[in-house]
Amino acid sequence: MAASPERISAVRSIAAHKSWAQTAVRRERTEAGTKASPVSLDYWIKMIQEAGKVRGKKNIELAAESARTAYMRELALKSAEARRAKKTARKTGRKAA
Repeated sequence: MAASPERISAVRSIAAHKSWAQTAVRRERTEAGTKASPVSLDYWIKMIQEAGKVRGKKNIELAAESARTAYMRELALKSAEARRAKKTARKTGRKAA
């Protein structure tokens, strides 16, 4: 007999909590994922270096900071537009796109 999705979810949640309970330094455990995330400057430095258009350590760092800022502002703009569309949809009784 197969386990229900609820039981599978509960078992996985318990296992995750047990694993985190045994983790001495959480930051070390999540460091690789953090560095691979667009939130990290390391991520953008790697992207700039791979593109090969910018030369010099300082210039690469400046370009990476600009790329990260542009990305974050783009996300903020999309979020604001989605909130605005949702608000308009509520007012008009339509479904937001």
